[in-house]
Amino acid sequence: MESHQTDEHPYLANIIRRMSCAYSIGHILRAMTYLATSLPGSAEHCLPGAESNPPKSISECFYRMSSVNGTCGDLIFSGHMLYMWLALCCIQKYGAKCWGIVQHGRFHLSLLFLGFVLLVIQGINVVMSRHHYSVDVIVASYTTPMLFHFYNTVIQPNEYQVDFEAVEKEIAEYRTCSPWKKLLINLRILALLALFVFLLMIVIHGNFKWIS
Repeated sequence: MESHQTDEHPYLANIIRRMSCAYSIGHILRAMTYLATSLPGSAEHCLPGAESNPPKSISECFYRMSSVNGTCGDLIFSGHMLYMWLALCCIQKYGAKCWGIVQHGRFHLSLLFLGFVLLVIQGINVVMSRHHYSVDVIVASYTTPMLFHFYNTVIQPNEYQVDFEAVEKEIAEYRTCSPWKKLLINLRILALLALFVFLLMIVIHGNFKWIS
């Protein structure tokens, strides 16, 4: 794939790539902060004397859903606000091109305003539900836009474009390869899809008691 700037309609893969990479870097920064200094959680199950329910096995550490069982240490900064700010930044960067509207026109600014209102409501809900302190929301509110800007201007300033010649070449090679090679390629794709579905089920359902 070739990399260069474009003013055309953006590819969905570029939006997902930027969102995913910035989101991953953001969680690495989160891990660096809450592992360096662990603050006492404000939720009821984190207070002194509260009943503790730690993982009962190593495998449970990987599939146990925090929103159901509760966490106390991953505070600064808020992952909820990280995601919401990244979504708003993507609307700012790609919204006008995706929907064919004027950049920073009336409709685009209305979408940004609506997204900002939802972001404020999310921040209030996070603090009121005692998932985070107000400082977690504030730190995320200036860290995430700077991270997104740094990623777009320094780490990956250009958009990827499809190399149609390379795609046609790969399709031609696939059509001429042996049946066994085609089978291996298809099995690899199915394995990746199965892994994706499995991880998605863990995120949605939380606990799979039959794993442990």
